[in-house]
Amino acid sequence: MHKLEEKRGKRKVTHHFSHVTEKDGSKKHVYLGTDPKQATERLTKLQVERMRSNNRLIKDMDDVQKRLERLGHHNRPYDSVVDDLRLRYHKQRQAEKMLSQGAKENFPLSTYILVIAAVLILGVSFYYMLSDPAVTGAAVGGVTKLATNHAISAVSGMLVVIAILGLVLHAAEHRHRHRHDRFKRPE
Repeated sequence: MHKLEEKRGKRKVTHHFSHVTEKDGSKKHVYLGTDPKQATERLTKLQVERMRSNNRLIKDMDDVQKRLERLGHHNRPYDSVVDDLRLRYHKQRQAEKMLSQGAKENFPLSTYILVIAAVLILGVSFYYMLSDPAVTGAAVGGVTKLATNHAISAVSGMLVVIAILGLVLHAAEHRHRHRHDRFKRPE
């Protein structure tokens, strides 16, 4: 075990280090802390974890330990376990959402465009029918006055405003529902 002394104010703090041989044969420099008792305990623990032997009993114990690690969360860090749980939870929620959306269908943007196009085509056809009459007479004069009336222009303006508001509200709702999609994990 190596020691490194650091001066903090008037007192000296001793840091303990050691080298631990990895499974591939390389040596790794390990910091063991400032307390000498805990440093020796940590060093012993690290050496026992990396102990290799030709003894059949030790090999069997290593195999059993590997199986136990595969079966449970024995040697996994806490963050890894939490990430797995979160991923499973999000996948389950996504599947439930897809199944529930299969029954109900959203009102698509193309429907808004079709409704606006139909209203515009209907309005243009009424305008051409009423502004260019084929029959002359007093009845046609009344219909022409009706076509040039301010009420009809106000109603057509209101239809355009309602269509624009519908498009804006639909876009806002779509953005609100899908605002976190860019943060979802890839699947």
